[in-house]
Amino acid sequence: MELTKQQLKELLPKNPYIDQWHKALSQLLPDYEINTPQRIASFIAQCAHESGGFIFLTENLNYKAASLRKIFGKYFPDDATAAAYEKKPEKIANRIYANRMGNGDEASGDGYKYRGRGLIQLTGKTNYTWFAASLEISPEEAAEYTQTFEGAAQSAVRFLLITFTYSLIIEQIGFRTTWPFGAYEYSGSLGYQIFGVPLVVPFAWVMMAYPLFIAARRIAPKWVFLVGGYGLMSWDLFLDPLMVSAGRWTWEITGRTVPFQPEIPLSNTLGWFLTGMGLMAILDRLIQKERRSVGVSRAIPEIFLFWSWVSGVIGNLFFFDRPGVALIGGIALGIIVFWYFLAVKFGRSD
Repeated sequence: MELTKQQLKELLPKNPYIDQWHKALSQLLPDYEINTPQRIASFIAQCAHESGGFIFLTENLNYKAASLRKIFGKYFPDDATAAAYEKKPEKIANRIYANRMGNGDEASGDGYKYRGRGLIQLTGKTNYTWFAASLEISPEEAAEYTQTFEGAAQSAVRFLLITFTYSLIIEQIGFRTTWPFGAYEYSGSLGYQIFGVPLVVPFAWVMMAYPLFIAARRIAPKWVFLVGGYGLMSWDLFLDPLMVSAGRWTWEITGRTVPFQPEIPLSNTLGWFLTGMGLMAILDRLIQKERRSVGVSRAIPEIFLFWSWVSGVIGNLFFFDRPGVALIGGIALGIIVFWYFLAVKFGRSD
C-alpha cells in the first residue's frame, strides 16, 4: 500500500507541512516494510501521539518554577532552585538530563544538546549515538538531522524497531525451543514468514505495546515493567483464543491450560507476562520519561487500548460464543483500562 497525500492530510488535519511529510514518509516507510494499512496506521498513530500530530519535533522545556517543582521535584527540591531555572530551557535540560542516558554532568551541556527531538523524541547521548552509528554520522550531526522532516521520520522508524526486533527474537526463541510460551506452530495463513515466524506477528506486538506502555507509565511510573507486562499478558487472553480458533496457529497441550481456554497452555500466559516485562523494561530505559506534552493528545493510544478491551468482550460474548474468554480477558485487561482512566482523571497532570 502507498500512503497518499490526501490520506496523510486526513490523518493529520492540523499539520501545515503535509507535502514535506508525505515526501519523507514515502521514501522511508517502504524501506522498513511499513506498507500495509495496519502497519501504516500503527506508525502514524504512535508518532502523531508523541509529536502533537507531526508538529512538535523538539522538546519544549520552557517551564515555570511551579511546574519544575511539580514535575521534576527531585531535581528542584525547593522554590529557590526552581526560580533560578524558571523559563531557561537550556539550563533546565542540562540539569534534569545530567549523568544519565550517556550524558555528562550538568556543566557538560549534554542535556540540552541531546534533548528530545524527532517524532518519537529521541533523547540522551546514548540514543543519539546508536542512531548516528546506523547512519554513519556523528551524534552531533544526528541531533541536527532529527529536526528535519526526513530525520524526524527516520528516527521514529528506527526507534520503533526496538519493539519489532525484540518481539521477533522472542518469537524465534519460543518457536524453536518452546520457551517460554510452550510448544506451538504457525500456519501459513498469516502470510510472509521470517524463519517460521509470520511478519505480521512482531507488528502486532508493536500495535499493542505502545498504548500499554503509555498506560503503564501513567498508572505506575516506578513499576512500568510490571504493569506493562501484565497488560500485554491480558491482551493475549483475547488474542490467542481468536487466532487458534481461526487456525492461525496451534498449541501442543501437555499440562495445565488457561481457564475457559482449554486450547491454550497456561505456560503461554506466563510467557507473555515474562517477555512483556522484558520489553517494557527496555522501552522504559530507552524512552525518556519526563517530557513536556504541550499539544500532544493521548486520544489515539487511548482509543487503541479501549477498543481492544471493548471489542474483545463484545466479540467473545456475542459473536464467538466464548463467554468465559470475555470474562477472564475482560476482567484482566479491564483492570488496566479502568486503572488508567482513573489515573488520567484523578492523577498527576501532564
